[in-house]
Amino acid sequence: MKLNTQYSILNTINKIMGKNIKPKLDPVRQGDVFRTAADVSKIKAMLRFEPKVSFEEGLRRTVEWFENNPCA
Repeated sequence: MKLNTQYSILNTINKIMGKNIKPKLDPVRQGDVFRTAADVSKIKAMLRFEPKVSFEEGLRRTVEWFENNPCA
């Protein structure tokens, strides 16, 4: 399973949008979650689900939708 970090997602969005947005990091707070991961293997097994597009393609389509629907 490939893990996507906040930084890798931001880098992908920057690439899609042609931007160089830098994250603004606040100090760590008590109770912050440092790592979490979604595992889709159960839904794949139970429903025979397979994604039709890659994570990056899904991000590209999402960015495109928001660019075309700015008031949504």
